[in-house]
Amino acid sequence: MKAVLGYRRYSFHRDKVSDQPLTLHFHISTNSRRENSSSWGETPFVEGLSRALVRQGVQATLFFRGEEPALSVNENVVLRIVGPHLDEPVAGLPNLLWIINPLNFLITRLIQRYQAVFCASHILAHQLGQADINAAFLLQATEIEWFHPDKRPPEAQPIPILFVGAHAERARRQTVLDAIDAGFEVEVWGPGWDGIIPERMWHGKHLSYDDLAAKYACADIILNAHMNGMAKQGIMNNRSFDGIASGAIVISDKVAGFEDLGLPELVQVTSKAELEEALNQALGAGSPDGETRLARHQKMVEHHSFDATAGQLVKAAQAVLQSGKTASPVFSPRPGGKPVNLRLGPLNSIAPTQHDAMQIAAAEILAISSALEVPGSLVLPRQEPQSEPGIIHPLMADLREMQAISLVPDQRELANALTTPVTHARRVDDAFKSEVFSGLLAKTSNRDTYLQRIMTNTPVWLNSEGEFDRELQKRHVCLSPRKHSVKIDRPIGVFLHLYYDELAGAFAERLALIDAPVHLYISTDTSEKADRLRAAFPNADIRIMPNRGRDIYPKFYGFRDAYPNHDIVLHLHGKKSAHFSKLDQWLAHILDCLLPSGEEINRLLSYFQNIPSLGMVAPVPFQNVLPAAHWGTNFAIARELAHRLDLQDPLPDDSHLRFPVGSMFWARVKAVQPLVDLALEPGHFPPEAGQVDGTLSHAIERMAGVVTVASGHRILSVSGKNVDLYKKYQYRFKNNGDLRVALENGTFDG
Repeated sequence: MKAVLGYRRYSFHRDKVSDQPLTLHFHISTNSRRENSSSWGETPFVEGLSRALVRQGVQATLFFRGEEPALSVNENVVLRIVGPHLDEPVAGLPNLLWIINPLNFLITRLIQRYQAVFCASHILAHQLGQADINAAFLLQATEIEWFHPDKRPPEAQPIPILFVGAHAERARRQTVLDAIDAGFEVEVWGPGWDGIIPERMWHGKHLSYDDLAAKYACADIILNAHMNGMAKQGIMNNRSFDGIASGAIVISDKVAGFEDLGLPELVQVTSKAELEEALNQALGAGSPDGETRLARHQKMVEHHSFDATAGQLVKAAQAVLQSGKTASPVFSPRPGGKPVNLRLGPLNSIAPTQHDAMQIAAAEILAISSALEVPGSLVLPRQEPQSEPGIIHPLMADLREMQAISLVPDQRELANALTTPVTHARRVDDAFKSEVFSGLLAKTSNRDTYLQRIMTNTPVWLNSEGEFDRELQKRHVCLSPRKHSVKIDRPIGVFLHLYYDELAGAFAERLALIDAPVHLYISTDTSEKADRLRAAFPNADIRIMPNRGRDIYPKFYGFRDAYPNHDIVLHLHGKKSAHFSKLDQWLAHILDCLLPSGEEINRLLSYFQNIPSLGMVAPVPFQNVLPAAHWGTNFAIARELAHRLDLQDPLPDDSHLRFPVGSMFWARVKAVQPLVDLALEPGHFPPEAGQVDGTLSHAIERMAGVVTVASGHRILSVSGKNVDLYKKYQYRFKNNGDLRVALENGTFDG
């Protein structure tokens, strides 16, 4: 269900001029969602712009990512203020776009769907011009009524140097770090600084909009430090304009191509030495008096206020309205078109890579959509599927759905049924036909992830704090020791994938702790590794398998024939995370949860013996991967797997998804058998390219939890007694019966 009400509405009537209702209504959106809008810096920015638009004699309403505007009886215009994420324009309305931060992906064909484009960078405007997009240069601005020297509280002391903003990997704030390293005292506000700067300089995570204006009015110098890539793309953020409007001097890192605005109060530096010189010069001049601060403020009033910006936007909106141009719907019937006959292609088109498979599927979906737009067109069923397995990719479920719709004549008028698959396909097609992104595809291991985020209109930074509830993932049982071994009817099947065969010794030590019959199955990718592994594990069933599907293909499908011999299985692999150094201890953590000691393993096995509903035991998620314990870019492939598994219930949302993060776990064979029965082949998996997310392997990792629940079983997260994580969410039970009751009562289900 779509939310349609903006949370704040500003309206204005020219009481002294006319009693007629307003004729222009701006619907303004940023990247934030409604639930986290208060934490976004762009929210007060657009609120200030809204107030300025009201002073221009128009209406302004805010709406949020994932919503559609609530239309009024007036002339409705959409204004997207974006960066780094860009939503689709609203069909049937004029759409204005103002890019005030660098976009994650410069998809020019998407930008072309907007009726007017502004950007706060000459460099970006020129780049868009080369793609035949007429982008007008429009600087960021400030709300002069808010950022004013008079906001300084009575008796407040001057702040010599101030910075307000978050610290993160994509926003390292080098100007701030260099100033502190050079010995300057900087008052810093914002999240992410804990442990980065001296504790005395970090004053808090958050300032309200009122407090921000007061702090700026007290500051002699405000440091500006742009996010990674922002300065390179030539976008000066509004911190500079807010600071000068408050009467301060702003010292900023260099913004490429940024014009000299005739503002001596705005100093750009290119090195630590230049920064020191600028700071010493500004501090040497002493705190500015009230007259000086007001003079600086007046410069913003004349040239860089929201009122001037609002005037330009109103003129642009009026021009677009007069032209009659609006954004086109995704699916639009064309009665005058020429009918075509279209035969459907196979779902599993053979392609060398996952993104190639997506490009082929996107073209097929768009071809079907184009045919269905023209009455009289004939869509013919596809021929028999190809015998060779094709890569299972994120557009496969959409293509399957689109083909099914196309073959049911009475559904051809249901445009809503076509909107999602066609939108996904169009965005994929856009990406391949936009030069900047095409270059990115060729050189990054993140290409499959990026392409899916473009496809589903998902920001790159989805893993950021607060995007989903982590409480469920933290709940776990601390294993208590059990002296006596557990008698089992059949050996435990241990499936161990060792691409990194040098880890054999570590696994041998851990597996020796299991006080029960074990049959060990080991997979690797070369004969040389296999020979070394046979020396370490002489009794193991060792098989050489192609390097496709990471550990998932070998454990689930390469040893598919072994599952009937076991009731309980253990999945392990030699994990290394070269892409992220903070994950170096991840494997040790998993082993400390699943194979901590002989007595704790006895306890774990007794759970399976005493609790028939228990289907899977997973390690409590490692702290550094907890932010990624959700679907990520894997939901689209999971939809295809859900179809093949004939799952009746909807897939869980992020906050209720339970799965073995890292794809290592103990399981009852009955719980995971549906996944094994898919009988996937190496060709279903994309070639190895260092992908960190968004492949069939990553989707199956998550579906292991979904299938366990769907088969009527429960999932339990555990930790060894020496694992010290999430104490607030840790459970201890006197006996297995108490744990069984807790599981049946849904304690670990959310």
